[in-house]
Amino acid sequence: ANPFSLPDLRCEVTVPAGGTAEFDVTMTIDGSLLRAWNGNSGSQGANPAWLNTLEYDGYVQLDAEGDANDIHLPWHVLPRKAADVAVDRDKKDVTFTNNGVSDTLLEVYDLIATSDDLPEGARGEQNPVPDFRAAGVAFYTGPETGCASELLVAFAVNTWERQTHANAPSSFEFDIDVDNDGLADYAVLNADLSFASASFNLSDGRNVVFAIDLETNALSAFFFADHDTNSGNTVLLVCGEQIGLDSQSVQQRKAGVGLAVDIYFQGVVTDVVDFPMGAGISLPPLRVGNQPVQFIPLAPGESVDARLFAISQSQGALVLVRGGAPQGEEVIIIEK
Repeated sequence: ANPFSLPDLRCEVTVPAGGTAEFDVTMTIDGSLLRAWNGNSGSQGANPAWLNTLEYDGYVQLDAEGDANDIHLPWHVLPRKAADVAVDRDKKDVTFTNNGVSDTLLEVYDLIATSDDLPEGARGEQNPVPDFRAAGVAFYTGPETGCASELLVAFAVNTWERQTHANAPSSFEFDIDVDNDGLADYAVLNADLSFASASFNLSDGRNVVFAIDLETNALSAFFFADHDTNSGNTVLLVCGEQIGLDSQSVQQRKAGVGLAVDIYFQGVVTDVVDFPMGAGISLPPLRVGNQPVQFIPLAPGESVDARLFAISQSQGALVLVRGGAPQGEEVIIIEK
């Protein structure tokens, strides 16, 4: 299907000798006919082939009288099919409505931190300011996780500004105090795969989630970072055995700190949030009907009613809008 509607471009423009002339070209894109976005910073982080599928291009042909002065003006666009999720809240009751043209999957996390919008570094200053808008955590249990501990932990990050690619300039790190002695025992962070080598230089192009035992400096990486290109959402997946946790120990309260880092230009921490995890928080904070839900599929035009599940230690719900959303609307924060 052709997602473009182009007007009849056959018109005449007269350019006087030594003068100029202007004309407008209008392009309308039917977003419902676009292909689903499949570019990501993880498994496809070093593969540009997906651009050939999602990019559209062509020419505006200017046919001058005679053969000597024909002009061909190239154009290209990289449009993104997107959902547009509206939220209607009445105390603990929440209704999600997809007003966009794309299917979406709402991913539900326990809200563990929010942060103010920090001033951005100006273009060309080589001084970016990666910063959290919100962070969340989710726990998945059972043999289907593929983890030896049967525990999969997902740290979700939404930033105030989008990242084109997760490799640079931002990296996110979660330091966890597993034994509650006031010192961090493990770190979970995302970085280029070359982080595992002595020469960390962003040379691989694929963004990976690393877990570090801070006592032994042992490093492990089981998952690619979950980041769609040009998105403010990043999810870091780690197995419980990588960070000293299982389905029982995660029920106990753990303290942690989240760091946003300029990993490329300055190598400095630009934002910090404190967060709790555990303390009985193993169920997602939203229910549809009587069922706790971690994922809510939402087709265009559909609405779903949910209810915030009251857990005393929880700050609320962090809902990521996956697959594409307007700028600033890739996350829904539902605070208690």
